[in-house]
Amino acid sequence: MDELAELARYNSLTNVELGQLLSNLTEEQLTRTIGGFYNSITRTANHILLADIVWLRRITRGVSDVAALESELPEVDKFDFDAVPWPHLDRYLPVRETVDALLERLVAMIPDAKRTVPFSYVRANGNQYENLIAHVLLHVFNHQTHHRGQIALMLDELGVENDYSNLIWKV
Repeated sequence: MDELAELARYNSLTNVELGQLLSNLTEEQLTRTIGGFYNSITRTANHILLADIVWLRRITRGVSDVAALESELPEVDKFDFDAVPWPHLDRYLPVRETVDALLERLVAMIPDAKRTVPFSYVRANGNQYENLIAHVLLHVFNHQTHHRGQIALMLDELGVENDYSNLIWKV
């Protein structure tokens, strides 16, 4: 079994289900200050998507097997993790879908042998780091799960029933 491929697929399916839940909310509910590190559903969802694009850009620039995917990454003017480049769902959801599809393709394109090779990247602070590509991908999927959990709590606060994140029922 390819666990990274399973996580990529789970990630896509979960984001589709979350998107459907969010589509039933009002703009006020999506932007309401509720809590969590990013304070609203919209800001948290934007943070997740921005982080994914940052990691995809790093990976496509550092792993030759997937370099061709860089041209398909969404353009973002500002990579400030407090930015909200997609303030409305009608703009956010198509980008989320594109990025999820790219994550699935990227995982499929990296051979198993390359997943345990050190991968170098530069963070926004200019410091260079090195991790195994498999660990970076696990981090990406774990990061999404972490913040989707925060969104689930925000939905609970709004009284919106949600049970969209069960991996066992999706893969």
